[in-house]
Amino acid sequence: MRRQEDKIIILFKELLEKKIKELKKDDNTVRLSNQIACLNEIIEIMEVNEFDYISSNIMQISLNLSTIYGDEEALKIEMEIRGLLRNALKYKDNPYFQDEYLKSTKKLRGYYHRFNNERKNLKEEHRELKDNIIKYDSYLYKINYGQRFRKNQIVDIQQFLEEENIDKKVAIYILESLFIRNNEIANSTPKEFMNSRVYKEKLLKLLTIGFEQFDTRIKNYSNEKELKDMGEIIDNTIECWDLCYQDFETSGFECQLPTLENYDKFKLYNFYVLFMEKLQGKMLEQLDNIQDKDFFMDLETKREIIFDFNKYKNLYLCVRNFYDDIFDKIMEEMKLNSNEVEQTVEEDVNKILFLRNDSDEVFIMKDLDKTNPEYLPKIVKLLKDKKAGYTVDQKNTDKQIISNDKLRQFRELKDDQIRIVYRYLSDNKVLIIGCGTKKDNVDYKLLNTMAKRYNKYYNKNLIEHYIEQSDKDFDECIEFCENNKRKGTR
Repeated sequence: MRRQEDKIIILFKELLEKKIKELKKDDNTVRLSNQIACLNEIIEIMEVNEFDYISSNIMQISLNLSTIYGDEEALKIEMEIRGLLRNALKYKDNPYFQDEYLKSTKKLRGYYHRFNNERKNLKEEHRELKDNIIKYDSYLYKINYGQRFRKNQIVDIQQFLEEENIDKKVAIYILESLFIRNNEIANSTPKEFMNSRVYKEKLLKLLTIGFEQFDTRIKNYSNEKELKDMGEIIDNTIECWDLCYQDFETSGFECQLPTLENYDKFKLYNFYVLFMEKLQGKMLEQLDNIQDKDFFMDLETKREIIFDFNKYKNLYLCVRNFYDDIFDKIMEEMKLNSNEVEQTVEEDVNKILFLRNDSDEVFIMKDLDKTNPEYLPKIVKLLKDKKAGYTVDQKNTDKQIISNDKLRQFRELKDDQIRIVYRYLSDNKVLIIGCGTKKDNVDYKLLNTMAKRYNKYYNKNLIEHYIEQSDKDFDECIEFCENNKRKGTR
């Protein structure tokens, strides 16, 4: 009984069918065959190297040129060949115009060699086209009739997915599914089959894991030498962790990490941020190893990558606990200071600017009009906190966007389902691109809308205008939310 195909295999079939349809579009193989045949006729005529004979067949050359090139290019080539033939015949036996004769014959031979080269290139293109159609048809056949893919075919499919710009995670899902499918077809032992399933699940968890972004402006509290010394301590600690990882639990390792007794709180914050950034780099190295061409055929390699990834992740979580503790102490001090100078902070920490369209309308006002009234008070709080500087470094309300490559330079303010997308123009100038409601775990539609909006309408030459309008825009935004919020409780 033929195995039931999962969704990812069906997706791969659709990609193959789309590619085959694209290759066969407008019957490319027939077009290339006709062009090659036309070049053959032109070359046969010109290789005789008798100008009278070539002239007598110029109409045949003209018809073939029209098949190979566009009308304009074909006419241009034809007229030049006619002129060269006319000069060659005219000056052939005239000793006073041998230079002109030789120049004309040389250019005619140049055309002859050009046609030869173009025929060679078309033959290569034709061969590759036919081979690819046959190859992708064979892949479809293997899927439809339950045949295994060889290792070199898996590598070829990996290259195909890269060339088609398939999302990296989707490509890995496809390759892993093909690998497991191979095991099923091969009637592998229950242990081998279960191992491949387990490793696939673990691998997919690795690919969907998120990575934190930290505000590194606080690093100004440490000088270059201090940061270098911290880096050496971190490298030595990770090296020790690599050597001793299997000998003790993370709880036994915590005593080796620095505390407030070693550094003041700001330098200690720097230490843990640098430490976590280095560990995230180690984890990303393991994810990069997944792209290795031999990865998808080797369960042992999968095991090693998953083991190393989790090894660094466990240390990361251990360090994260220390970071949380020192972060809370810093935030507590910042809040105490902000309470003492509340009015100054409200006015001076951040300048809130708003992206505008070509009609000079603020985008966020259109977004607010579509937002559920019950969320409007949350938007008011997020904007006021951002203006006052309260959201800086807050782990849950102010985060860099890492789920969308188009918005890597952007951040988001978040509370419940509300997302306000912004970016820093400078240390204290914040450009609000817009807001929306997050409906899924990752709302790609909202993020893509914000990316397109920013790329189309942002113009740094308008910054002064944005600054002039910022207070007015901010007040209008807050007023709209206050006037339209839902009355009563949620």
